[in-house]
Amino acid sequence: MNGALIDELDLSNNQFAGIIPSSIGKLSSLHKLSLESNRFFGEIPTEMFGLNQLQTLNISNNNLNDGIPVEIL
Repeated sequence: MNGALIDELDLSNNQFAGIIPSSIGKLSSLHKLSLESNRFFGEIPTEMFGLNQLQTLNISNNNLNDGIPVEIL
């Protein structure tokens, strides 16, 4: 599947644990990303900084470090 075709991804409330996969940064047409209420930890991958179409990002209720970097806003 070509990741560029995905414009909305909702993985909330799944108890996923670990770091956010850097491969999410390959979803170039992503407009909405919902990862809230999981057990992600660490930092937001720098690959996500290139998601230029992203309009909505919800990463609340995880264990991420340092909040949302300015580069992603």
